This record gives sequence, C-alpha cells and structure tokens, in this order.
Amino acid sequence: MKKYKRYTLQITNDGFTLVETIFSFLVSSLCLVLLAGFISLLPPMMEDTFYIEDRIGILQVRTILAQSRNIRVFPTEIHFQFQKEEVQFRLLNQKLVKQVGYEIFLQGIEDSSFYMQNRCIYLQYTKNEKTNEVVLYCE
Repeated sequence: MKKYKRYTLQITNDGFTLVETIFSFLVSSLCLVLLAGFISLLPPMMEDTFYIEDRIGILQVRTILAQSRNIRVFPTEIHFQFQKEEVQFRLLNQKLVKQVGYEIFLQGIEDSSFYMQNRCIYLQYTKNEKTNEVVLYCE
C-alpha cells in the first residue's frame, strides 16, 4: 500500500510592517495627486479639438474652391461649378454643407456670411459666441 504525505497548513505571521504600509499609502496618494493634476488639463485640450476640426473643414473647402470654376458669391451661399456639376456651399441647421448632396464641413455654426474683397472670398462665422473670419479662395 502506498503512503500519502500529509500536508498541513502552517500559519505564519508574515505580513506588512507599518513602514511598508505607510510607504504604499504615500505612493498611492502621490499617484492620485498627479492624476488629479492631469485631469485638470483635459478641458482646455478638448476645446482645441473643435478648432482643429474647423481648420480641417476650411482646408477642405479651400481645396474644392481651388478646383472650381465660375464662382459666384452671395451673402448666404457660394455657387460654383465643380467637376461639371453646379454646387453650393450654404449654412443649413448650424452646419456649413456642400450641396449637391449633403456633405458637412463645419458644425455648430450660429451665423455665417460669405463676401468678396480684393478678389478673395471670405467666410465670417460665429461659433461658441466667437466670431472667426477666414479666407477661402483668392484669384
């Protein structure tokens, strides 16, 4: 007959010392302070992303207008010929859109107007109660 070893559970008094516990609380609190400081930086960083989206949209509008012909500027819209189609940029539902179709370039626009000055086309728009003015196209 085979003999089996008997295993017993031995209780030891190995635990954390007071110094180790205090050190771990110190490291944890330091991490929390650094995390709170980083979180306070997030709201300003989030605001900048909206302006980056605007810049990307404006660059796309400029690219389309640079490839267009017969550009006519009205206060509320721009008409032009792009790839053999008659197309307009206009403000609809607080968005700057290109029609034929419904391609959105800018969002959250409260007010906008187009105008021509010194052979350049400008867009003046209000977003988040801040008025911006950009050049869209120059001949």
